[in-house]
Amino acid sequence: MSDSPDWLGKLKHIGSDSPLVKEGLSRMQGTMNTFTARFSPISSEVNRITATKLWKEQVIPIFARAIHEINYLDIVKNRGLANPLRHQALSAADDKLRQAEAECRNMNTQSRLAALVGPEDEIRRLRIELWGFLLAWDKAELSSD
Repeated sequence: MSDSPDWLGKLKHIGSDSPLVKEGLSRMQGTMNTFTARFSPISSEVNRITATKLWKEQVIPIFARAIHEINYLDIVKNRGLANPLRHQALSAADDKLRQAEAECRNMNTQSRLAALVGPEDEIRRLRIELWGFLLAWDKAELSSD
């Protein structure tokens, strides 16, 4: 689990130097670090392997696809959440993160790992932060016009 996901690098390719965007990325990185830390106390090797599989094969690829949806439509360069392309990209990313939540919940149900109860909450928090900091960025932009 020492492998560091490259999701932050993908997010940085969005291409904004806005302090608000940087703060949002930093907060989301903290959320992902918290998510990773949930796997640290897992004691049995079987549980550790299951957690690693969940992380590497389920959550990271889904999250990467969510970031790709955002990056592909270059939403940060489009002004205003009302912009149809931007809203479409955010909705697609949110759908991918919901899928990651469901995968976590499904893995927990299948494996009955008490140590893994709750990762979907971290992904839900990440979704909220994704929307929250972009909405705040929109508000800051509108007030500067």
